[in-house]
Amino acid sequence: MFKPFLFIVFYCVLTPLALVCRALGYDPMALKQWGKGKESVFVDRNHTYTSAELKSPR
Repeated sequence: MFKPFLFIVFYCVLTPLALVCRALGYDPMALKQWGKGKESVFVDRNHTYTSAELKSPR
């Protein structure tokens, strides 16, 4: 019952969105940086968590 709906959502919404993002060069996972040089692609985040952040995570 849900297979036609998921098919429509995937091919009518997600596929055009992905093609537009690729055409604009949007690379949120930094896939183009992997293997270029010896530096790490990962970003260091020096952040101290507070108790409020632990009680209600985003």
